[in-house]
Amino acid sequence: MSRLTLVELSDLPRKPHGCPPEVERGWARLVATHKSVGGLFTTLNELRAGQDDMRGAVSETHRDQARAAIVFTAAGIDACLRTLLRDSLHTLLSTTGDAHGAFVAHFMANRLAGGMTKATKQAVVNIDPRSALIDLYVEDLAGSSIQGGTDLIRCRNALGLKQSPPSTIRYSRATSRSSTPDTRSSTNSTSLTPPAGVLADVGTATSQPSASSATARCNYCTHSSRPPPAL
Repeated sequence: MSRLTLVELSDLPRKPHGCPPEVERGWARLVATHKSVGGLFTTLNELRAGQDDMRGAVSETHRDQARAAIVFTAAGIDACLRTLLRDSLHTLLSTTGDAHGAFVAHFMANRLAGGMTKATKQAVVNIDPRSALIDLYVEDLAGSSIQGGTDLIRCRNALGLKQSPPSTIRYSRATSRSSTPDTRSSTNSTSLTPPAGVLADVGTATSQPSASSATARCNYCTHSSRPPPAL
């Protein structure tokens, strides 16, 4: 009997009870990204299960599917954190705490150290300097993208969050009873901790994947032309 290693996403946690409006849009983007990536992995598993020899080399089509999952994940993380920063920092910085301390430390070490840039000067004399400075802060945090491990840590600190245990991605070992594509399989799941720097708050896909990665589309990311979902 041939064996196929399935790549699946573990379920997202339930939406936080009493989720504040500052978190709503960021959560919606996380859910949309999770659904898209889960669908791509499901399609990848189905394509590999349909091979005559599931133990054969990974084809270029399968690699394209995996690449698409990586791209969608990166874009989704970027969209989620940018939105969360924009929507929540104005509220978080209204009181003292870890988030406010990170804000002050950033400005003292960067924008207020030495000669101020034109953008900083304009923010200081703005009719609402507090909001203008927070907007500059978000720009500094987000940069061109939020995808690397250092970027994620910086955003976590800016939000005043404590470090949490790493999430896990689940790999299932499926035992196929036949080489036909529609054959049912029995699975045994194991959990592995993802490598350092990998954001893997991932879960089992519930979406119906598209037939190929060429037609797959991210439900929502910063590069989407659609407006944000109504909340």
